[in-house]
Amino acid sequence: MKSIIALALGVMVIVSLGGCREEEQGRVLQYKKGIYLGQVDKPTNASTRASLRGRTWSQAVLSAGNVPQGAGSASGSSSGSALSSRIQGQRTVTTR
Repeated sequence: MKSIIALALGVMVIVSLGGCREEEQGRVLQYKKGIYLGQVDKPTNASTRASLRGRTWSQAVLSAGNVPQGAGSASGSSSGSALSSRIQGQRTVTTR
């Protein structure tokens, strides 16, 4: 009987210490509706934003098969229609 109580007590101690990990400290525990209480994001620099814009543009072209209105390529040229038609040609599947 004593060993069962000791085992149960040991398990409770181990489980309760799991909440003491460093990554568990300082996180938001109480939430307020409509208010973001998390940490503030770090601002991005111009080259990171340009890289993300280019990646977003290429994903939009590849997923939709067309160029978004008013968008050129990530480098600023307007070869989007050629790329769009090339992608459309690749999407054509022939069946036997």
